[in-house]
Amino acid sequence: MNKIYDETRSINKLFRVVTNVFGISKEEMTSRTRKRAYVEAKTMFAVIARQKLLLSTVEVGSLIKRDHSSIIHYGRVHKDLYKVDKTYRRMFNLVSNVFTDKPFMADKVL
Repeated sequence: MNKIYDETRSINKLFRVVTNVFGISKEEMTSRTRKRAYVEAKTMFAVIARQKLLLSTVEVGSLIKRDHSSIIHYGRVHKDLYKVDKTYRRMFNLVSNVFTDKPFMADKVL
C-alpha cells in the first residue's frame, strides 16, 4: 500500500470516529458554528490528527476548514480542558482509544 492511501484511510477513520462519538455529521463538524459539541469535536480531531497522524497545522486546518492558528489554539485549549474537565478527558480518551483500535480501554472510561 502506498503512503497516501494509508493517510487518507486514517483521516477518514478519524472523521468517522469523532462524528460517531459526538453524534454529528462531518458537515456539522466542519461548519462555522460555535456550539460546544462541535468545537470539542474539532478540538479532539485536531489534537489526534497532530499527535497520531503527524499532520501539520495547515493540513489539519484544511481538513476542518480552519486556519493553522485555530489548530494551534485547539491544542492549547485541549491541554487545559484535559487537565480540569473530567467529561472532556473521558470523551478524548474514548475517541483516541477507538481511533487506535483499543476499544476495551474505551469501555473503562465510560
